[in-house]
Amino acid sequence: MRKLLSFGSLLAFAVLGVALTLTCVRPPDGHYDFNLRMNELVCVRLGVNPHAVWHGDIELKPFYANTHKGPVPEGCSKQVNAYAPWAYVYMLPISLLPEVAEWSVYCLLMALCVVGIGMMSAREYTSGTERTIELTVPMLVIGYPLFANCSVGNFGVFVLFGAVLMAWALNRGLWWLAGLGWALAMVKPQLGLLFAIPLLLRRRFATCAVAGGVCLAATVAMSIVLKTPVVDLLLQGPAANTEFFQGCGTWPKFLCGTFGVERDILIGMGVGAVVCFALTWMVRREGDWFVLLMPAAICGCSWTYASNYCQAMGWFLAFVLVRELVRNPQSKFLWTMLALSAFFLSRWFLAWHGLCAFASWRFPMSEYAFRCVDSLNSTASLVLTAVFCVWRWRHEGCTGSHLLDVTPCQPDSRFYG
Repeated sequence: MRKLLSFGSLLAFAVLGVALTLTCVRPPDGHYDFNLRMNELVCVRLGVNPHAVWHGDIELKPFYANTHKGPVPEGCSKQVNAYAPWAYVYMLPISLLPEVAEWSVYCLLMALCVVGIGMMSAREYTSGTERTIELTVPMLVIGYPLFANCSVGNFGVFVLFGAVLMAWALNRGLWWLAGLGWALAMVKPQLGLLFAIPLLLRRRFATCAVAGGVCLAATVAMSIVLKTPVVDLLLQGPAANTEFFQGCGTWPKFLCGTFGVERDILIGMGVGAVVCFALTWMVRREGDWFVLLMPAAICGCSWTYASNYCQAMGWFLAFVLVRELVRNPQSKFLWTMLALSAFFLSRWFLAWHGLCAFASWRFPMSEYAFRCVDSLNSTASLVLTAVFCVWRWRHEGCTGSHLLDVTPCQPDSRFYG
């Protein structure tokens, strides 16, 4: 059995390695998000605010807004958007490299994050068999979202790495390292912001202060370079990305436009925060931070930002369920949950979509139908998390009788050094 598991683990990582290699050798035009970030950083290095270029307040060729309607402006060939100001600081060292090396170094960083996620997961166990299972199953479950993330050069893998680092550090009392992990997760604020809920519930104010300090210091640095007030920088990112949401990240696709674009976004994120708080409250005294952060990870990618390449955050659900099965392998409930999560998070229809896009084949589903299934898939992941949290709340007997009692249960010694 152990040899079979070891072979499965090697095979899984071999497949991921081939996928990452294919991603690295793809034409540069395929790395849409990465190209946007690099174009924005060129503007930053010139002392020009990317949002001003995106908004049309400043003309800086060859750049133009990625939301531009109509013919491409003459002399313009590169698109820009506006992102969180601290993300510019994080990515600045890569933009200083020769252009031919930027994408390769970025791919290397993504690969190192994947390895780091595996290492931080595996060290929770002492048994070789358990370690192999923990390395293999969650990565197989989120295999396609991981590939899609690497394909477009999105920040999803970095957010996942930051969240895993945060949980790993908090399990060991390393509050400052957890703060750095959260600061990294905030590179995609619509995914990272919900982690404030479990941290504040558990009164980890020092961790919040570290993360806030890092993001604020980076924003102040950008404010000086771009000669733009800090508050304006913080508000520009959401303003520039509103058109992309169009309600589609905040609700299942078939509910998009129910309240209008801006209200859809605000109401959807509000609902996401409430759902995240409710689920986190149910497991608020959990001794394992991986379980405690899971609702925030799933709510971030499933409800407030449904997107196929951000579903790598579904790793949290897969990881927690596998860990619970190792604790209690006789549980029919957990086996059922694991099977359902594998079905929803593996996203085979998306894998077929990605293959068609890679080979320039026609995909059999319309774009609208594809987005409907994608968002429904995300919502199903959230429902599974809710079911697990309710089960944990009702059967673990570790919730306390007083509503304000957030003292954690004693952690299982098997999972902590």
